[in-house]
Amino acid sequence: MAKACVTGLKNLEGFIDILQVSAEQNRIKILCLLADAYSNPKKICSCPLVGGMCVCEITTLLAKPQALVSHHLSMLKRVQIVSTKRVGKKIYYLLNKELFDQFQKNLKTVFHIK
Repeated sequence: MAKACVTGLKNLEGFIDILQVSAEQNRIKILCLLADAYSNPKKICSCPLVGGMCVCEITTLLAKPQALVSHHLSMLKRVQIVSTKRVGKKIYYLLNKELFDQFQKNLKTVFHIK
C-alpha cells in the first residue's frame, strides 16, 4: 500500500461510512441529483435559493415511491453527506458540499486518480 494512500485520507471512518451507504444505485442517483441541484439550482430546483430538492422532486425524477426515496435520504443524512433545510412546509435536501468534496478527494487518493 502506498504511503500517500494511507496518509492522504481524511476522516477514514466517515469516508468508509459514506462508501457503505452510497453503495446502492438509488442513493448514487440521489447524490447525482443533489450535486446537479447544487451546481444548477435555477434549472433543477423548485426553490433555487435553497439549492436543494424536496422529496417530491426526487420521487418524480427517479420514478420511485416516496417512502423509498425518504428511506434513502435518511440513510444519506445519517452519514451527513446530505442535510435538510425547511422552507415553509417543505423540507429540502441539500448536498453537504464540504463533505462531498472531501469524499471525492479521498476517492482520488485511494484509487490514485489525478
